[in-house]
Amino acid sequence: MTTMNDPTLEYSVVGFLDILGFSAMVEKDSCSDEPKYLPVFLGVFEELAASVDKDGLDVKMFSDSIVIAAALEPRNVIGVIKVASALQRLFLKRRILLRGGVAFGKHFSNANIMFSQALVNAYLIESKIARFPRVVIDESVLNFAWHHNSTDDVLKQEIRDNVVKDRDGAMFVDYLTEATLGELTSHVQACIEGNTSPHETILEKMRWLFDYHNHCANSYTLQPLDVQNLVNGFSKIETIP
Repeated sequence: MTTMNDPTLEYSVVGFLDILGFSAMVEKDSCSDEPKYLPVFLGVFEELAASVDKDGLDVKMFSDSIVIAAALEPRNVIGVIKVASALQRLFLKRRILLRGGVAFGKHFSNANIMFSQALVNAYLIESKIARFPRVVIDESVLNFAWHHNSTDDVLKQEIRDNVVKDRDGAMFVDYLTEATLGELTSHVQACIEGNTSPHETILEKMRWLFDYHNHCANSYTLQPLDVQNLVNGFSKIETIP
């Protein structure tokens, strides 16, 4: 147990998730007598606590950010990935998208402060690489989990089941699963159709989400989306061999 007198930085795996459109949500709630979005965030974390095993993981939200942290162990790597996946699905059901990064490094956190090389690394992935509503995983994190001497075939299969490779080579959290895609398709379509902005940065995010959904739908032989003015260009996505 770290105390105030002997703080230590320990190697950890950290996920940093950015809530897209958060500033506008806060502004709308602040101008309303009855907040709309605050109950949404409270509901997401209540549902997360009830549905996902977070044993050994520290999950915190502050402002527009969510941080998922755990000691650097192979089992915790997949744990962080699964929590990130669950959060993306839970927010998608509320028509809210996330973008993020997962990395490792030295990390310290208590009730008052967070002091973390791992968080800085994850933030840089989110801000420089992720670009779209995806959570990109540093390949060194995956290499650590895959090649660790405690990693067995079961854990390797969990990595295959929860990570996918994008056309730019980035490895990201695969949250539109065969079991959940049917339920989430209407929410994906609503997100896309509700973000018909002329701004290219928003349009490219919606094109990416459209392509990602249809890649998953084709993989599971489910019905793809047909949204006007969006081009399906996700053909080079790959599963992990």
